[in-house]
Amino acid sequence: MIGRSGGTWALAGAAIITAMIVAAPAFAQTAGPNNAAAPKTIPANAVPADTAAASKAIPVDSIAVDTVALIAPADTVAVDAAAPKIIPVNNAAPAADSARAAPAFPAAPFDPAAAAPARRPRSREELGRMSREELFRLAFGRDAPDRPASLMMRLYGEGRPLGTVEISYNESFSAFTFASGPFSRLLDRMILPDYRAAAGDSVGHFSSAVLTAAGYSLDVNDTRYELRVLFPPEAKVLQKTNLKGGFLREPRGEEIEPAAVSFFTNYRIDERIRYMDYSYSSGYSGIWRSPDTLIRDRVTVNLDGALNVYGWVLESAGWVNEPSDGVWLNWENARRSDARIVRDLLGMRSKISLGDISIGSSIISGPAIGGARYEHNGWFFGNNPNDDQNSVTFFMAKPGEVEVFIDGMYRRRFHLPGGHHQITGFGGEAGRNTVRLVLRTADGATEEIPFEYILSNPRNMIRGDVRYSLSAGFRRDNAPSPLCFTYNPEQPLAGAELHYGLSYSVSVGVAAQASQNAGLAGAQILWTTGKASFLDTRVFASEAGPGNIGGRVDASYTINLRRPITRANRLITGDVELEPLPAFSLSLRGYCQSERYSQNVINVQRSVSNALMGGASGGFGIPALRGSVSLNGGANAYRETEGSPSGDIAYNYGVRVAQSIKKSYFAVSAGENVRLGVRTPYFSLSTNYTFGSGVSVRNHRFSTGATAGMSTRRVSAIDSAEQYAYDWRYGANAGWGWSNSGAGSGSQSYSANVRVLNDLNPSVSASMKHVYNRAGLNAGYGYGSSEYAGYGRRVHSLTAQAAGSFMFADGLWAFGRSMGGFGGGGFALVGATGDLKEADVHVNRSKYSGREFSKSGWLGAAYRNGIMPYSPAELALSLTDVPMGAVLEQSRYHFVSGYKRGYALRIGSIEQVIAQVRFVDKGGTPLSYHYLTIEPADEEDAAGPPRAAFTNSEGVLQAGGLQPGMEYKIKFRASANVKDAVIEIPIGADAVFEHPDVVVEREE
Repeated sequence: MIGRSGGTWALAGAAIITAMIVAAPAFAQTAGPNNAAAPKTIPANAVPADTAAASKAIPVDSIAVDTVALIAPADTVAVDAAAPKIIPVNNAAPAADSARAAPAFPAAPFDPAAAAPARRPRSREELGRMSREELFRLAFGRDAPDRPASLMMRLYGEGRPLGTVEISYNESFSAFTFASGPFSRLLDRMILPDYRAAAGDSVGHFSSAVLTAAGYSLDVNDTRYELRVLFPPEAKVLQKTNLKGGFLREPRGEEIEPAAVSFFTNYRIDERIRYMDYSYSSGYSGIWRSPDTLIRDRVTVNLDGALNVYGWVLESAGWVNEPSDGVWLNWENARRSDARIVRDLLGMRSKISLGDISIGSSIISGPAIGGARYEHNGWFFGNNPNDDQNSVTFFMAKPGEVEVFIDGMYRRRFHLPGGHHQITGFGGEAGRNTVRLVLRTADGATEEIPFEYILSNPRNMIRGDVRYSLSAGFRRDNAPSPLCFTYNPEQPLAGAELHYGLSYSVSVGVAAQASQNAGLAGAQILWTTGKASFLDTRVFASEAGPGNIGGRVDASYTINLRRPITRANRLITGDVELEPLPAFSLSLRGYCQSERYSQNVINVQRSVSNALMGGASGGFGIPALRGSVSLNGGANAYRETEGSPSGDIAYNYGVRVAQSIKKSYFAVSAGENVRLGVRTPYFSLSTNYTFGSGVSVRNHRFSTGATAGMSTRRVSAIDSAEQYAYDWRYGANAGWGWSNSGAGSGSQSYSANVRVLNDLNPSVSASMKHVYNRAGLNAGYGYGSSEYAGYGRRVHSLTAQAAGSFMFADGLWAFGRSMGGFGGGGFALVGATGDLKEADVHVNRSKYSGREFSKSGWLGAAYRNGIMPYSPAELALSLTDVPMGAVLEQSRYHFVSGYKRGYALRIGSIEQVIAQVRFVDKGGTPLSYHYLTIEPADEEDAAGPPRAAFTNSEGVLQAGGLQPGMEYKIKFRASANVKDAVIEIPIGADAVFEHPDVVVEREE
């Protein structure tokens, strides 16, 4: 994934040759062996690759002038654009940096004196028109060697980086072959089965001639050393793009596979200290007196985690308390909560859970038991429940931009490649929506695609959607540690639920639970009556033995006329800003329950007797001025039954007014509750003023507020007409807050609040939050003062909480922040190895804010956690302190987070060095301009054909891609009459290793 690229050498050579030609008239003269300044080293900087598809190249190490001069760029031969042929490369690559370059040099060395002198260019235009051979002859005064037959290239398929590959040309340089597993896997995913075989075999070996004949477009960029392949649009599978209601979320970069074994555990350490100060008045006559007291709560460590082994996830949680004084840690100080094994069946869009489960459903809540549960739910695994008609399919022969208009309004613009496409997730409002897609290609062609779709209510199900679950097990009861729970096989329980979408507006559901002694069933109907209303009706029935049969009915109805009123206002005024008709909402609720109804299927009461009851409530809201006015009311009726209170009707009604005036906000609520003939009115008033941010210091925020209210309590007084009394409460508050607006490592926030209630009893609170790379820290302070009859109490409290996580995945580990409560998300670890092992890895680093999510360090790898399960997540990587000679070829990766699973990503290729070796004969004369091949001394280590190279005028060979701890055999051409030599690269060698001079022997 990360390694050296020959492109950086070529770019460096081009830059150096240009500088030598323009700035040094006598550049063509080569330095003599006694010149102390030769060979000079000039740093070569790589040109960054396209940042939209690949990461930037990192400047490489210094290279010798005479060696770099060999790889000057030249013209590229153009081909017919109408024919999907490759563009051949006419540039030489640095053989010393190519991992598997085949020798492509003449049998005899060139004679520098035989080269005809080249005409010096007089302008940049003439310099740009010079061929590779002319540039080489001008720089070195001799002909250029033949181009190598093998080159290292960065491969991109449909714009996605796929790592580095070696391309090997045929004898005529008209075609080449390469091998790439990631490219083969990308073809398997993106090409239709009927077209896949035409691209090449399935084991990763490909030919440019075969790909070109199959309609693939291949472009070899000899300046950047990149190979880009575009697939024929008609051969691609349907490419699905979900706009997520208007926000395009398309993962970029290479996909990371989940780790075979991963583990994480979250920890949270809590501590609290309280100091209580008492004061007594001189007239206090009470017996109870308490001294000032300091109380420290026992430290508590809360733990939760999961172990994944090949997709089977064992998860659990619990806590450990600090032992009491003089008591060693034992099981009494620990407690576990639920533990279960979870297995995702993504192909079936289902999940299996074994262990502590719940038999409850969205219709009926249920107890926790020990057993097994099977769930099938497409929405749970990442689907949008109302998206099946919220989609359109079309074909694009060429890539281009797509503009989206919904209900006549422009929404967004994005780019799509050629091929068959399906776009979903347009959003909109419940009911019918009109969409117009405008496709614009680079050649100016425009095409419009109109369509309509019906969007279901988010609380409903789409037509034909099925969700269900099955649960079975045994009763679970609490027990002392270490077991914590016991399971009774003599009391089995079971539960089931089924939901089905009948149409775009109606969905139904049923659920049931049963034990040996009781049963409970429920049915639900969700009905969307257009865009304005929603009806939810539920019917329940219970059975707890002979004669104990009961039932309950719940119904709720919501009306929202905002959209039709908005359209009516447009018709009346013709102006969106003028709204003579205010939008209003209305909600109604009602229920009825029999006296024998019970929701408990475990602790069954043989004689269930409740009150027969029913009730209704409603709320009406209307916008007014800069706020709203709402009315609410309700009534409950109780019929007298055996063992229940006397029959009566209780009702309530009230009004609430809320308004905002500039930076001030206030709300007033008033009403009355009536029960058993007793009226209890209530009243409350609250107001708040926000000074805003940036008053004196950036990111500071100040606020003040006041509150007042009244409640009523019943007074039991003999011979008194007073049946209730009013309790008034009033107070004021002031607050301050500061935050650096960070969301990851380095974010901080502070706050302080002061509040005074009733008899000027003040309370003060303050909080602090720091988020570090490896953990998070919260701290708080609270103060409260209370006055009683004859004495007062003041309480100071300090709280502290440290939270973090330990993560492990396929050998990588890290301490980090807590996973977060996202219902089963995963994590990814990123570590540097090979030639990047000394680099620091940064995840999701922002140049704008100067922050990042995480970085690598002595406490482990860089990481990304707290990820939503079953949703795509991206990793954007950047490096610092990169060793010399390493190139970051890919900086973006993505993965679909499984249920509490880990992902391991290692960046870096095999550790390599650049060696500089000077070859001389026994007389000390350097072996200038000698052609040679390099190969491992041990034939078993050879990964390909020998690499070709040459020495410069000083007899210096500069070869890259060599591994520490290995020996290499240097073979000279037979015409040189020089015996083979061996060089050794020691373990721990620097990125640029200067080998001692090698004295060679001549053939007799």
